[in-house]
Amino acid sequence: MSVFAEAGLEQKIRDLVKGAVKVGEPLSRHTSLHIGGPAKFFVEPVDRADLSAVVQFFNRRSTAVYVMGEGSNLLVSDDGLDAAVVRLRSAFFRRIAVQNNLVFAAAGVPLAALCIYAEKNGLSGCEFLSGIPGTVGGALVMNAGSREVDADQGAGRVCSMSQIVSQLEVMNRHGEVSLYAKEDVEFGYRSSNLKGMIVLGAWFRLAPADRDAIKQRGERFIGRKRTTQDLTLPSAGCVFKNPAESRHGAGALIDQCRLKGTVVGDAQVSTIHANFIVNKGNARFAEVKALMELVQTKVWEHCSVRLEPEVEIWGQGGLR
Repeated sequence: MSVFAEAGLEQKIRDLVKGAVKVGEPLSRHTSLHIGGPAKFFVEPVDRADLSAVVQFFNRRSTAVYVMGEGSNLLVSDDGLDAAVVRLRSAFFRRIAVQNNLVFAAAGVPLAALCIYAEKNGLSGCEFLSGIPGTVGGALVMNAGSREVDADQGAGRVCSMSQIVSQLEVMNRHGEVSLYAKEDVEFGYRSSNLKGMIVLGAWFRLAPADRDAIKQRGERFIGRKRTTQDLTLPSAGCVFKNPAESRHGAGALIDQCRLKGTVVGDAQVSTIHANFIVNKGNARFAEVKALMELVQTKVWEHCSVRLEPEVEIWGQGGLR
């Protein structure tokens, strides 16, 4: 019996769930930063009913449930989580289909796969997701997006998931499933009121277009990321949101403070993109968190702007 499991609890969850169940699974194996201690339980349900059973099981025992996609926007404590981590990676959670101009993508569909599928079907509108790591579920929760790169469609315009989603299927913490129209969800810049719920999938309204034009537009987004972002070392992508009160983005503000290359242990502010913190080898949670706090302090002192984390932090609280 694992030291993480209560007497008989491990066997109960294994008997209940059709999918894989692991005890004490290191989350560093599942995050793009390669940081994170063990989860009390790590569960990969096979379908909606399996997930509902898992959620209800842990809810009855007042055990927190965290939902993970590709782990690309996470900073997880080295102490691990006294909780259940659910990962949506089965074939059921990677379903994708099209009817008319609506594309349905389940929560576990990688954003890259959504872009490829839309392109093959001659549907435009999600190209701005090209080059963004992660899955549909997580991208909806954080209202992921990027800046427009097509000059004829408004250079600099921010594109986001909320602009293309039509309807969502979500599960609450009691295992109950509901359909939400876009208007039922409060989307903001890199935020939504979907936290606390589990996104199962969504329908996206796209527009017919020439496949070559769609491909070229997607390649422009990817090309911009390749030239401006640090893709050489493990990272969680952009660490801070672009502040609304400043005409400068978070990366520009950090760069103004000459913080590129700043290190705390093996955590480093990228020398390529100032809003990236990279893992140089064996970075720890505390080192990344300390570096984030240092960046916040310096930007406040020099620019009078408070940076808000975009990366999601699991364990040991948030930042100041």
